[in-house]
Amino acid sequence: MKWLFLMIGLGCAPVLAAETVVLVQSSDYAGSASYDIRNASEFKSLQVVLAEEANLFPRVLQQASKVWGQDPAHAGKSFPTGAIHTRKASVIGVPFMSFDKAKARLDVLERKAATKPGTAGRTESSARQESQREAVMIFRKALEQVRQADAHEVASAALRRGEASLLADQNPVATEWGTEPHEVYSGSGARVCDWGSAGNMGLHWPDERKIVKAIDPVFVLPEGKRYNSDMTNAFAVAGEWMTGVGVYARRASFYHWIEYDIPAGAKRFSANLYVTDDPRGFQWWANANQQFVFQVLVDGQEVDRVERVRTALEYGTGELLKNLEIPLPAGAKKIRFRVINSGWGDGNSNTELVLNNAAFFSKSKP
Repeated sequence: MKWLFLMIGLGCAPVLAAETVVLVQSSDYAGSASYDIRNASEFKSLQVVLAEEANLFPRVLQQASKVWGQDPAHAGKSFPTGAIHTRKASVIGVPFMSFDKAKARLDVLERKAATKPGTAGRTESSARQESQREAVMIFRKALEQVRQADAHEVASAALRRGEASLLADQNPVATEWGTEPHEVYSGSGARVCDWGSAGNMGLHWPDERKIVKAIDPVFVLPEGKRYNSDMTNAFAVAGEWMTGVGVYARRASFYHWIEYDIPAGAKRFSANLYVTDDPRGFQWWANANQQFVFQVLVDGQEVDRVERVRTALEYGTGELLKNLEIPLPAGAKKIRFRVINSGWGDGNSNTELVLNNAAFFSKSKP
């Protein structure tokens, strides 16, 4: 692994080793700015996702208007398209050689932003804020509906031509979860989880897998209940139910992988990789943070990787991480999907990822 960690009390601050990081200023769908720290691959993945969102923006607004109109409370009212902004991101300054230096600069920028003239004490009406929150929530739901529809159409057409097979229809040939050595927790190894003073917070999904092939069209959660990663009949991203194959790391230094045979003649693997709406899992205290690496390995060789640090997370903040497009060498036998959480302390407790609309294709080009 590339991570090094500086212990702070019982937690750890992430420090990326032998790799530069950059400060990124981003704007969200509401137009609000925030700062983030990313390495080169993370920033490149973000740029790809933002470009895709910009291309989909007109269609998503149309879909959001349809979703909006389905609520009787909105009768006679149009969807507030002006409340939705395209997301943007740019690098601030020069790269940093360590996470600590970038974090120090980030703290300075956030303090300046908090005390910027004209912003202190300025508030919007609660009604306006609630209206914008609802519009953003509906837009995010519509975005995932459009993404899923597009990916499903491509896969379905290939299936009809006999040129594809869905990952969810395959049987995994091997799975494993466990923990890597950690400074705070003494137990480690395959199918071992030492929860320390937190007690026994559970192990993993039944049979070490979560494969959702379809969602019951009438399935809804009881009033007051939120989606959580222990549910085995659905995934949720941006409040939208989702099918797929999952990988799941429940706490710091936790890993999980699932492996499949590659169908004969397959030349390409494709999937949308998401992080789901539950960033907390068992944890009810402190901030919900994530630092993880997702890997795709073909016959033991890494062919793709996604690294992310996500901080101060709330329920419902699931998002697309990357559109995976992986060429498969002739004669390739096995493909493995693996997630591992870093050792970043108490806050790094729940990373659930889902491979949505995942399929093997017999043609090398989309």
